[in-house]
Amino acid sequence: MSKKPRPQYEDAIYHVTCRGNARQTIHLTDMDRELLVSLIGGAVKRCDWQLYAYCLMNNHYHLLVRTPEANIAKGMHYINMMYARIFNQRHELSGHLFDVLLGARGIAGAPGGAVPLHRPQPGARRAVPSSRSMALVELSRGAGRGSAAEVSRPRCDPS
Repeated sequence: MSKKPRPQYEDAIYHVTCRGNARQTIHLTDMDRELLVSLIGGAVKRCDWQLYAYCLMNNHYHLLVRTPEANIAKGMHYINMMYARIFNQRHELSGHLFDVLLGARGIAGAPGGAVPLHRPQPGARRAVPSSRSMALVELSRGAGRGSAAEVSRPRCDPS
């Protein structure tokens, strides 16, 4: 039996987290990081999103986006499918690169309100930001304390 699709909403702000399969590294070179950022930009244009913040970590990434249309799944599919295809070709690999989408949660204060789209499984471990990524605000803690612009920086890209 297939999994039910997550609900999607118009004019919603989402904090999306996507992790590498088996927690593997999702980019091996700076070119890989640049490609992922470029594909995120492509999804923003294709889906007419507003990107408030992003953070690339070794084995996952975070996005904070507003979706005027109910199309978060379409954009995430584009990013992950294209990135995995090019990454695997570039590094002569095959198979899955990304695990299931860890989270796509609505943020409090968004026009559509706080809409929980994903609840972690009991006992699931949360990724802890490294010292190189402390500029990333833990949005789940900040939910409800103001607008997304108040709780995020424009960009977090560890070097």
